[in-house]
Amino acid sequence: MHANHAEVLEAVKGRGKQMVKLVGDIVKKCGEEYLPTLDDLKPICLETEGRVLGEEKKSCSGFSLCPYTIAKTVLSTPILMGSAILAAGVVLGMALARDLRLVMNCVCA
Repeated sequence: MHANHAEVLEAVKGRGKQMVKLVGDIVKKCGEEYLPTLDDLKPICLETEGRVLGEEKKSCSGFSLCPYTIAKTVLSTPILMGSAILAAGVVLGMALARDLRLVMNCVCA
């Protein structure tokens, strides 16, 4: 036997209330029992070496996957900057050559 629309809506509403209560209980339990037992978090260095965080200094390892830092590093080194410009030129040239071949094939055909 299949449920009608009203029965489905009532079941969904009941499950929604159960989920709200479950999540509320979990958050309450974490706040009362789990979080107070955790150690305080240590400061995190956000890029700058020797940045003062609180009362202690922490230096970064120098490695970062941040796009800004990568671009800043590449653009500050002449060899890397030249290599990046050359690579961009090769990619652009290959794309233009492919497009030019397509245009020439259409014109000549």
